[in-house]
Amino acid sequence: MISASMAVLGGDLRQVSLAGYMHKMGHRLTCFGTMPLSFQNSLDIEKTRNLESAVRPVSFVLCPVPISRDEKNLNAPGSPGPIPLKKLLLCLQPGQVLIGGMIPDWFCKECLSLPVTVLDFMEDETLALKNAALTAEGLLGLLISNTPFSLRGRRILLMGHGRCGREIARHLSPFFPKLSVFDKESSCLANAMDIGAKTFSPETFSTLEPEFDIIINTIPDRVFTERQMRKIPKHCVLFDIASAPFGFDLEAANALQLKIIRCPGIPGKMMPKTAGELIGKTILERMSSHGF
Repeated sequence: MISASMAVLGGDLRQVSLAGYMHKMGHRLTCFGTMPLSFQNSLDIEKTRNLESAVRPVSFVLCPVPISRDEKNLNAPGSPGPIPLKKLLLCLQPGQVLIGGMIPDWFCKECLSLPVTVLDFMEDETLALKNAALTAEGLLGLLISNTPFSLRGRRILLMGHGRCGREIARHLSPFFPKLSVFDKESSCLANAMDIGAKTFSPETFSTLEPEFDIIINTIPDRVFTERQMRKIPKHCVLFDIASAPFGFDLEAANALQLKIIRCPGIPGKMMPKTAGELIGKTILERMSSHGF
């Protein structure tokens, strides 16, 4: 692939790693709203404070994952202020390609009307599976560092057995022979039963007595009722890796003196170099497959 001009916008440390990877692959970069760059003294990587000057001249606009946490502003914790997605739309030029992760439908439609091509790399199944594996690996480290007991033989409840939940179960099964799984889908529960887990459906979950040492939630929805939360043992540690609105009510957990660890976006926090390079490789593969 020939050298291309790219704007790298916002994001966490994965986006910094992505910029480094694209630079290594020979592409010309301008960064805006990113976290501090470890390679910021490079003459080949420009960092600008102006969104328009970053976006307008380039062929490819690389946005973070998720592109937004509120569907209004760009996900850019390294920016001094909010960056409205509508402002980004005003900077985009016909013929450009915008690439990001978990892009809202309304934003895609607006891009296509310009017209700007949109590629969502989180729709790539291979990337999604590898990202789930990174999440599971990082979660294991969080479990060890945030519990006062050995993991082996502990009773664990895993909320959700989709792509991410399956990877978590696979990584943790050597430690947790007493694994229980909740899911709304019968196919997911069937997969959980195949690995020997005790399963709970929405119909049986209401009768659950939550006598667990660890509860891991992957579902961005409140499944636990207040009554059930009151029955959770005080020594049990809650890990919520879901995105908003999360799976546990933080105020309720604090009121009940339950230890809760909210840890969405584990790959970006715990292994950003690996995650960012993985995103970079996926982007280049998708660009190539679309003829760019």
